[in-house]
Amino acid sequence: MTLDSLVLQLAGLVGWAALIALLVNVGKTFGWVKDDDGGLWATGGNIVGLIVLFALKIWKPGLDVGQADSVLAQIAQALGILFKLLLPLLLQMGVSLGTHKLAKALRIPFAGKSYSW
Repeated sequence: MTLDSLVLQLAGLVGWAALIALLVNVGKTFGWVKDDDGGLWATGGNIVGLIVLFALKIWKPGLDVGQADSVLAQIAQALGILFKLLLPLLLQMGVSLGTHKLAKALRIPFAGKSYSW
């Protein structure tokens, strides 16, 4: 097992790469990762992947890394779908809350009597 062979194996793990890209984009969406720092975070994630791959090859040499990567790809896909569904929901909730606060501040008469949320 050489470092070159580990790097080549890591390069073939598309599930890991997809998961890292998704996590970086989620971080950018929520402001945890600055736009210009995405590449740095992705590089860090891939270095972590290389270290994990190296550790797995030492402690569990018979582990099918390709199968584990397939699971990571499915996780990335599921998180991507969840994120696509969750983000619009959060946006709608924010708009609803903002509209409520505006109506309360302006004392706009609506069907109800309460301005509590």
